[in-house]
Amino acid sequence: MSGRPIHRPVHVRCIDGKAGDQGLSRRQVRLWLAGLTTTFALGLGTLSFAATAKADITLNVDPVIESQPGRSWAAVGEMVMRYYSAPNTGPNDDYQCGIANFLTGQRMSEDCAAPAKMTALQATQKVIADYLTYAYKFFDEDPRNMAFQQGKVLPPDELIHELEFERPIVVAIEPPKMSDADKDTKEVALIVGYQGTADGLQVIVNDPRSYAVGANPYIDAGGKQLDTGQYQLPYQDFLKEMRWTVSIYRIKPQ
Repeated sequence: MSGRPIHRPVHVRCIDGKAGDQGLSRRQVRLWLAGLTTTFALGLGTLSFAATAKADITLNVDPVIESQPGRSWAAVGEMVMRYYSAPNTGPNDDYQCGIANFLTGQRMSEDCAAPAKMTALQATQKVIADYLTYAYKFFDEDPRNMAFQQGKVLPPDELIHELEFERPIVVAIEPPKMSDADKDTKEVALIVGYQGTADGLQVIVNDPRSYAVGANPYIDAGGKQLDTGQYQLPYQDFLKEMRWTVSIYRIKPQ
């Protein structure tokens, strides 16, 4: 080896095409740039649509009022199970009675007795965990299971995520007492929608309790009634005034 540098020919790709078949014509360049511009514009449009398309979501979950005072677990159970098309096992087409019978093991009893020594949250968790399987077996159909998680209060971004995936959120709350007759206000409700973004988020809640006119904690908290048993109010007000403590989320049949 002489140690002299080796000179290899360099093929230059020219825009005007004067370097032979390796080049691009000006027309080809213009077409390529036009295509790139269109793709970029479409990409921006897609991003803009994605950012705004789901700013407001309300799931198709009709509010249900509890059949008897203190049975928020039955009404919330009915809302969730109807949403996921679980069979109705109640006598006389009484969905909440079917849920009560499931919890007490009475099957077709028309007494519809409530389970003893179970809080509203405990009863609801049992319904979410096992009623779907029970209902399908009740009609001799192949059983299905329900997946879910239980945890504390969901932050706004996680709440939005759940609803974008079309999953309602069960919440354990303790609204303020509105009369001397309110001995225990611990109950469950169902978050079924939201409006806005994580900053300044508004939640849409199905609360199965029947409140008297002038004695509604949602209205007192600055919320508004959208339907019988359905309210909209700021996330922070719901958290503080309704004393939200526990969530059952990621609810989805398997």
